[in-house]
Amino acid sequence: MVLLGALALLSGLLALAVSALLRELPELQGTIENSVSGVRNWLVDGPLNLSPRQIDEGVGSLTDWLRGHAESLAAGAGATASAVVRLLVGGVLALFALVFLLHDGARIWRGLTRRVPRDLAGRVDERGRRAFAQLSAYMRATIAVAFLDAAGISIGLLVVGVPFVLPLTALVFLGGFVPFVGAFVSGIARSWSPCSSTGRLPR
Repeated sequence: MVLLGALALLSGLLALAVSALLRELPELQGTIENSVSGVRNWLVDGPLNLSPRQIDEGVGSLTDWLRGHAESLAAGAGATASAVVRLLVGGVLALFALVFLLHDGARIWRGLTRRVPRDLAGRVDERGRRAFAQLSAYMRATIAVAFLDAAGISIGLLVVGVPFVLPLTALVFLGGFVPFVGAFVSGIARSWSPCSSTGRLPR
């Protein structure tokens, strides 16, 4: 029930986020266009004070560089796709192992401790149980923090009037489970959304 409930919760969360994203896709297209226009205006009118010609030349140089490195970029994309496949396979195997750990975890642990010398078995068993208790406490705290972050961010986004509230909330919640990087990436998405919706960059 724990496993099925967690999978149902995660699947429902992702389904709601994807559904909301697809529903607001036309608005996203207009937001991206406004953002590109806002970046261009900021480069011209902002502290960099670039001319439109310099911007066009920079875009042309970038396009030429992408064309010249198309093969290496394609190879990198293939490596990334392979890594994603390996990650998915690892996730399936982890899920498969989790079924047995949830069902017979105590029996598996007793079998492992029997292979330890008798004079060490008691200490290994005690410290293993302490480690599992600490890991459980860490996961409960992580879930609580991720939930509170997502709830607070969703309220803030609703008050400000930012679009894509549900996908951003789901991103914040899932990012809470990735140490360091998750909060940073979801923070970038949150901070960019308000200026994207107005088509202007913050000064």
